[in-house]
Amino acid sequence: SDKDHRVKKVVRDILLTVLMVILISLPKLFDYFLRVVPYWNRIIADPTRGSLHLPLFPLPFIMPWHVPFWGRPRIKEFLGIYQNWYEYYAYLSPIPFLVFLYARRVWSDARVRILSGVLLAAALFVACRYPYSPFYYLYEFPPISSFRVPQRMYVPATVLVVALVARSLEVLWRSVRGRILYGIMIVSFLTTFPVTMHLFFIEAFEKPVVGAREIVASLRARDSGNFYAAQMYPRIQGYLVAADIPVINYYYAWSHTNAPVFDDSDERIRNDFFVKYRPTYIIGTAEDIRYQSVGYYQVQRLDDAVLWKTDTPNVFPPPLWH
Repeated sequence: SDKDHRVKKVVRDILLTVLMVILISLPKLFDYFLRVVPYWNRIIADPTRGSLHLPLFPLPFIMPWHVPFWGRPRIKEFLGIYQNWYEYYAYLSPIPFLVFLYARRVWSDARVRILSGVLLAAALFVACRYPYSPFYYLYEFPPISSFRVPQRMYVPATVLVVALVARSLEVLWRSVRGRILYGIMIVSFLTTFPVTMHLFFIEAFEKPVVGAREIVASLRARDSGNFYAAQMYPRIQGYLVAADIPVINYYYAWSHTNAPVFDDSDERIRNDFFVKYRPTYIIGTAEDIRYQSVGYYQVQRLDDAVLWKTDTPNVFPPPLWH
């Protein structure tokens, strides 16, 4: 029958899409399972950090994240916004949501109701920190627990919103108002595109950390041995790898097997870790001088990056690192 044929086609298209995604991702997946999984542990201190209340779910769609409004401390505290703005980014502008002024007219369509139900489930997932969400109780179980931060649900949720708006417009197409709304959608694209391009190609990429890069290079020049250098300066792991210096802490969610974790749940340095576990070097920021209290002294400073050293290290890389 035609229905069976459509079902088979949908299943075939889904399987083909999944296969294509796996094939495209294979180079990265192969490296991940070969070089990361056997040697690194994932430690999630608070997987619900970044959760938003259900009524706040539409905000990332109607207002660009990473504008001064969102960065105000009181706003962040009141709304429960986590600092990684790009993980919330789903800006579509308020214009597409004008279609929901005709909610009563489009609600009779079965596809609109199905998409709305799935979108509600996505919104409840983003609200997983709060007891009214069923995901508050399900978050401990796989595959739900595989999401490190709930706001990443905004990526598939954006697809759902676009599909919902498109289907609603299709229902309204026969009316003059529907055609007007199609024009509004074009205006929405013209306003959303430059905002997105500006954020991701101008503001999203931070400046290179020149001082830290030079400190890493000079560290390897001054010490050719096999040692650990804890990185408490952001975005320098690549420099450490390039200099053939073992990475003891990648960032707070990952740690090497059997290696200490130097960051707490708030990603703030805890000195008691450096009392128990003492790598030979620490690369930190200039304003952080707390390492002096646990027996480290400054070796070098460039810009806002500082190299610290201790004469009593007690953690060392495997001898076969090189």
